[in-house]
Amino acid sequence: MNLANTRIVSSTVMLMITLIVISNISTDNVDAYAYSITKTSSGLLASDSLTTGNTSDLTTGGTTTSYNYYEDSQGLHIGVQSPQSGNWVNYYANPPQANAHLYHVTINIPQNSISDGVFNPGLYVEGSDYIPHVGCEAYADDTGYYWEVEYSSNAGQTYTTLYISGTSALPHTQDCTIITNGNNLLKVYIGGKSVFSSTTMNLGMSGPLVTFVQDDTSSSTSMHYATFSNYYATTSQNIQITNAPTNAATVEVVDSIGNVLASSPVASGTASLNLGPYNFPLSANINIYDSNNVLLASNPASIYGGDVYSVSGSSITAPGSPTGLAATSVSSSQINLSWTAPSNNGGAAISGYEIERSTNGGVYFVLVQNTGSTSTTYSDTGLSPNTTYTYRVSAINSAGTSLPSTVASATTVTLPITLTTSGLVASDPLNNETESQQQLQTNSKYWKYGGSAQGENAPYDFYRDTQGLHVGVQAPANDAYAGFYAVTPNSTAILFHSRITTPVSSVPSNPSQYYENGMYVQTFEPGPVNYVTCFSITSNSTTYWAIASELGNTNEGTQYTPLYVNASANQPLTRDCTMITNGNNYLKVYLDGNMVYNSTSLNLQMPSPFNAYLEPETSYSGALLNGTFTDYYVATGENIQVKNLPSNANVVSIISSSGSVLSTASVSGGTALLDVGRYNFPLSGTINVYNYNNVVIASTSKNVNIFGGDVYAVG
Repeated sequence: MNLANTRIVSSTVMLMITLIVISNISTDNVDAYAYSITKTSSGLLASDSLTTGNTSDLTTGGTTTSYNYYEDSQGLHIGVQSPQSGNWVNYYANPPQANAHLYHVTINIPQNSISDGVFNPGLYVEGSDYIPHVGCEAYADDTGYYWEVEYSSNAGQTYTTLYISGTSALPHTQDCTIITNGNNLLKVYIGGKSVFSSTTMNLGMSGPLVTFVQDDTSSSTSMHYATFSNYYATTSQNIQITNAPTNAATVEVVDSIGNVLASSPVASGTASLNLGPYNFPLSANINIYDSNNVLLASNPASIYGGDVYSVSGSSITAPGSPTGLAATSVSSSQINLSWTAPSNNGGAAISGYEIERSTNGGVYFVLVQNTGSTSTTYSDTGLSPNTTYTYRVSAINSAGTSLPSTVASATTVTLPITLTTSGLVASDPLNNETESQQQLQTNSKYWKYGGSAQGENAPYDFYRDTQGLHVGVQAPANDAYAGFYAVTPNSTAILFHSRITTPVSSVPSNPSQYYENGMYVQTFEPGPVNYVTCFSITSNSTTYWAIASELGNTNEGTQYTPLYVNASANQPLTRDCTMITNGNNYLKVYLDGNMVYNSTSLNLQMPSPFNAYLEPETSYSGALLNGTFTDYYVATGENIQVKNLPSNANVVSIISSSGSVLSTASVSGGTALLDVGRYNFPLSGTINVYNYNNVVIASTSKNVNIFGGDVYAVG
């Protein structure tokens, strides 16, 4: 590893959490002696979910020149590629820094293996001189992928493997936790399991310690990505309970279903509990027991390693529980709560309410520790759509917090997105029927057929089968051009698509003889022969693909302009061609989904409406050669429009069934335009609208078939 200087960001969080637990308490109000647990010091020093999309707090760098990084809802994606197989390069990001003892991040390595080298992402903790380091890493090579712990005393020139998993033995996503003092102590957890522990190391890592998430690779085949999320740094792996009562014997951290996560005896009023295997914040109960295993204190807490809690007691009358809790869903992201104040306030005024929330009906998290208000309503916002949330409310007075109310649940909704206008003008798969030339001439409902071959007595043919529409032509003599075509009616559409197959990669002829095969978009008849075309050209040596425009008179083209030519060898004989034009200044062309031409400064002189021609032309007389065409369609645009968007809409995306983002656009004035021109139609995907918290607030709810020019509306 070669790592650059980093900046250190530290934060001190003082969070007071009062956990009220009353011995022998019941729903009846009784005088009792209660112990409260107050968080006096937070162990959290730095954290970053790495999913906010904001990378401004990251310091990045590395030795590679081919890299990429970005954040989305999955985490921080770092990609790196070697310029040459066997040449090691890296790229890293410094998350918020803290001179902590515990560092954690979740790592995903998506590769099962790497054929031409090694891909190696990981979490690294280094001394302030950037020389010795420890790493919790994954790597993939040509044998599989592994998880490991390694130590280097010389900035990665050599290293010692402290732990390594079996080949592809662990999942691709693992939680990595490194605990070290930089001196003799090193403990590492992978997936919550201890894989290495020592108190006799000689790490030589001078403070303050620094952290990196980094990708290393010696592979040049492609950009290799790893994903990092849920980064945090804490002062310790332990929490400390101080000032425990004299009769306290044991402290436990217990989860919501009764599992004991950590336990420690009390000595001189203090207990220290190891929570290193768990992810923070840990939502659990802190329970204090006497020597007879009688519970002295217990209540949920949100715990970080290094937290310090203090126990105190007072004589109180606890308040009654709130009643009549009701939950109602005004949208896809908000639930409104209301309740009635307890009839017995315990002799002290109610000063606020604690509100807890659950998404599974079992584990509750503190949503609001103390509303600080006597109001008996609350609006929970920023929620996910189509999700059931369950709530309970407790009353707070100067003595403490009551038992929770009965629960209430509500389910958020998602606003529907519906198609209001289809952009599809016409379509013909061209391979759904078997028809002879005579049948096509007699029964065609859409296409008409013709060409110069008829007047030249040149051989031609056309027919349809399961392979597509075949249109063939043969020159009457070498160097004498003849053509034959299938032509559509006039259309006001601007996007035209067909899959074009040319029959041979070369023709056994002189260099001056060619076979051309393509789709032509031309101004309406009987206007001049002004057109743009996407076509293949076959000579005696090769076939290549080109884009061109031509101006002419009513009989023929006279001014030919090549716009794009790909003359490279071994090109495919079948290609998807999409042409988008307004007939004036704008032309965009995609071949196989890749944009090969784009201009807004042309002088096409093609007033709408347009005809589309599927046509081979040839000056080769040696054989009748058939061009084959399938998947023809025309649409009104290359974008889809989503309108009537709510005021909190931020972005709109089209998501594939596999979860890939196919297109995305920002919302402006209640509308979003999404570019889909590069895709074949119909494009199958779900249209989602996200608010500024990246929560889906409107959706088509399932995959829909999308065509360029479609207009969708919310509501």
